[in-house]
Amino acid sequence: MSTNVNALCAATKRKAEQQKDNAMMAAPTQARRDLKAPLSRTQHSSSTKFVLMALGALAILATGGFLFTMSLRAASDPSPPNIAVRSEKKDEVHLNANKKKLNEEESKAELKVKEKNDVADEDTLIISTKHGDVKIVMRPDLSAESVAYVHALVDSGKCKRCNLYRAEKPGILQGIMQDPTVSYEEITKGKCPPEYQDVKQDCPAHDPQCACHGPIMTKGMVGWAAGGTGPDFFIDSYEKPAKFWQNQHTVFGEIKDDASFSVIEKIYTLPATNKGLTFLDEKIEFTLSFG
Repeated sequence: MSTNVNALCAATKRKAEQQKDNAMMAAPTQARRDLKAPLSRTQHSSSTKFVLMALGALAILATGGFLFTMSLRAASDPSPPNIAVRSEKKDEVHLNANKKKLNEEESKAELKVKEKNDVADEDTLIISTKHGDVKIVMRPDLSAESVAYVHALVDSGKCKRCNLYRAEKPGILQGIMQDPTVSYEEITKGKCPPEYQDVKQDCPAHDPQCACHGPIMTKGMVGWAAGGTGPDFFIDSYEKPAKFWQNQHTVFGEIKDDASFSVIEKIYTLPATNKGLTFLDEKIEFTLSFG
């Protein structure tokens, strides 16, 4: 009996010791499990707040550092490159616009000066009659030799045969300007304008060898009569271009003012006789001058 009790006590003691040992061995394992276990809500919230606060502080520090760096750059360079480039382009646009405007103004001014000089430099022959003056602007571009002859005639101060003798209304007023002291033999026929050089001329009976010597005559043009080189001349007063004459006349002047045409119209009303050609009953004498 005593032996059994002792054995039971010994077994109980060993079991207690074994449980104690097991508890001791399990303690570190539980501690390790506690370390791996997820945090509680309270622990998680506190940790998140801490992390967010830390990140916010870092962001504030980074932003402040960036702004500080930019302020230093601005202080050292008040005109950032991109702003400077835009400013330069804007200035260039304004400069080009101003140059264009200036060039346009200069061109207009030059044109006005040219027009003024052209009017002032016009070489105008004045045929003075008792019925009024007829002004003819010289055209040396069409016949320089003809213009030189008229100048020589005026410079001589003489014009023994200067008169209007034929008036074919509505288109031809013809006359002569000649003095024995001034030769017109040096006058040659005008040149043919380039656009008419290949046009065949229908030559009249009195000039079978005619050719192109000038432009198609229009109202106011003055040329030598009969396709010749003077001293007989005529004024074209037809309203439409005289295509029927083609390019057979040497043109040396042109009437541009209405007052001159009024004098011509008046002359058309004077007595005249048709003798195949219509001649004025009384020749109209005139003098020549430049003005």
